[in-house]
Amino acid sequence: MSEIFPHLAPLLYILYWQIYIQNYENYHDPLPALLLLFLTALWSLRKLFFWQRSWKTLRDLAEDSVFKAKGNFDFSMNTLMHFIVLPAIIFFIFIPFQAIFTRETALNFTDIVGLLICLTAIFWDSAAEQHRLLLRSQHKFEVRYPTSGLWRLVRYPEHVGFLIFCLGLIFLTDSFEMYSYYSLIGIFCYYAYLRFWFVPRKDAHWISIRPEYISYKKRKPPLIPIKFMNL
Repeated sequence: MSEIFPHLAPLLYILYWQIYIQNYENYHDPLPALLLLFLTALWSLRKLFFWQRSWKTLRDLAEDSVFKAKGNFDFSMNTLMHFIVLPAIIFFIFIPFQAIFTRETALNFTDIVGLLICLTAIFWDSAAEQHRLLLRSQHKFEVRYPTSGLWRLVRYPEHVGFLIFCLGLIFLTDSFEMYSYYSLIGIFCYYAYLRFWFVPRKDAHWISIRPEYISYKKRKPPLIPIKFMNL
């Protein structure tokens, strides 16, 4: 559920604001909302497609998870992070949807910038997901972690795309007001979630089955390709 929620959430928010806008009395330009719908559908449906291809049975999905509770405290922390903290972060990230659906101005230069950023994120993420699936198909009986392609830059490029995509959506609001600040806070919190919760557990998982991963971990930053800062 925690894996699929970030992929479904944008579509659910789109549905909510589409229903809301039916009773919105003020003028609003429909083109920004259509652009948002296009980008969100392209991101979410593609992400769900890759997620579904990554496993064949529910047992495969469970065995691949790194969030296996090792005690009551660990179970409580997993529950807190996945069902309270993560949904709250996703909510803040997509607050700009309201500003996009209700904006009165037509598409402009900032929308082009946002479109390019989002498409770059989609291309980046698609390359990472496809590479990961290809590696898994080539090594069906041996667990391998990727080291080529985008993994030459960072250890978890499949999560970097989401951060870039959400940043691009801010440009579709047409004005950097309170909506944008809330979204930036959400993006920062999601990065903190990845960096201090997901990455340590995923690293520990790889080290437990592939001790040579320690050497790779020392050479590559987790999320942002600035080696000396280890971001």
